[in-house]
Amino acid sequence: MFGNLRVKLLAIGFAIALWSVVAYTQNPTQSQKYSLALAHPVLPAGLVVVGDIPLVPVAVIGTADNLRTFDVRTLHAAGDFRAVKVGSNRVPVHIDSPNPNLQVDAPAFLTIPIDQSASATLPVLIERVNALPAGFHELTTATTVTPATVTIDGPKSQLAGPPAVVRVHLRGLTGPVSQSPAAACLDAQPHTPPAVPRPPPPRPTP
Repeated sequence: MFGNLRVKLLAIGFAIALWSVVAYTQNPTQSQKYSLALAHPVLPAGLVVVGDIPLVPVAVIGTADNLRTFDVRTLHAAGDFRAVKVGSNRVPVHIDSPNPNLQVDAPAFLTIPIDQSASATLPVLIERVNALPAGFHELTTATTVTPATVTIDGPKSQLAGPPAVVRVHLRGLTGPVSQSPAAACLDAQPHTPPAVPRPPPPRPTP
C-alpha cells in the first residue's frame, strides 16, 4: 500500500515538474533594456546642472506575455536634487513602475555635475563661412552686428571664455544683405555650452 503511495507521489511530482517546464518554455522570463530621461529636476536656488543630464539605463524583467504588452512610457524616472552642491554629485534615482508583475532594475544613483548659476555679457563676432563670388569683396568697415553683445545664463564655470559668434554664409552674395543667424557661445572644445542668449539674435548688416 505504502509502495503504491510513493509511486503516486513521485508521479504527481514528475507531472508538476513537467508542467512547469512546459509553462516556462511557452512563457519564459525575459529582459528588455531602455534608457529613461529624468523628470525635470528641481535644484536648490542658485544652482544649475552642467551639460546634459545622463539617461537612466533600466532593465525590465518579466514573462514574455507581460513584456509583450509593456509600454515603456509607463515608467517614470526622477532624481532627488535637494542635497546637491557645487561639484560632482551622486543624485539618488527613483523609478516609478505601475506594473507589479514586472521587475525594474536601475542604478540607485547618477553622477551629475552641478555649478552656480550666473550671467555674462559677451561681445558678438562674425565668423564668415565660404567666400564671396569672384569680383566681389566685403566692406568690412560698414559691417555691423546688432546687438553688439548678448547676455547668457548658465553654469558659472562655462561663461568665461571666447566671445559669442554668428556665422554668416557669404556664398552667392552679390550685394548688401541683412541676415539673422543665431549666436553660438563657443568654449574651448569647441562646442555650444548650455547657455541661452536672452536678447534677440544679433543681425550682421554688411
